[in-house]
Amino acid sequence: MAEDMDFEKEKEETGGTGGALVSETVFKGRPVLVLKKTAEDAYPLSFGMAKAKLIIDNYSAIEAFVKKHDKG
Repeated sequence: MAEDMDFEKEKEETGGTGGALVSETVFKGRPVLVLKKTAEDAYPLSFGMAKAKLIIDNYSAIEAFVKKHDKG
């Protein structure tokens, strides 16, 4: 699937928090962060620098959202 989306070779994976797998790849010459629940995750979350900055700038709102709606 990654080949279909024009991703370049993925860099090494490292462990994230909560058992997630975190890796860095390149899409059309730009860095992309890829977050997977498991190594077999067919639908990982991936985003580039612009969205990463947006997430960082709004971290407290994201954290409040999770706390409000987390049932686990």
